[in-house]
Amino acid sequence: MGAQADTEGALRGASHCLRMEPTYSEAHILVAQIHLHDGKHRLAGQALEQAMSHDFAVRESPQFLIMRGKVLTTVGELEEAQKVLEQALGLPGVKAAPSKAALARKAAPVTLGERVSIFMLLVEVRPQRNLPGHSLLGGLRGVRCCWVRVTWVARVEVK
Repeated sequence: MGAQADTEGALRGASHCLRMEPTYSEAHILVAQIHLHDGKHRLAGQALEQAMSHDFAVRESPQFLIMRGKVLTTVGELEEAQKVLEQALGLPGVKAAPSKAALARKAAPVTLGERVSIFMLLVEVRPQRNLPGHSLLGGLRGVRCCWVRVTWVARVEVK
């Protein structure tokens, strides 16, 4: 079985979840991720719209904003992608590790992987819009970044 069979199986699993619970926004985000992986950008965007139609609060979710930023970047809507990713930057716990107060809230804290994804996507989008991207990474505490040829590389340091 190849990678295509794996994405088909993942899509079947997510679709099964959605048949059981159509309002489960995380499953819609997963469907968007699968479609984006398969190059089906329009379907990925539609899945994100479905996620938002069932749970408007999902637009404050780092997973949703990351996927939306990826879809918009892939289809060349760089200005809108930058807006979405900058919105993600404003989420509590993105620029710095979450505070104790943020951890006490019911919402799950932003993971280090999500933080890195947001910054790296912005670093990818901003130069395409003739804006400096590397200056963003100075605000990402806990991750050491360096310029290597034409690609940013992040090394995560967990303390």
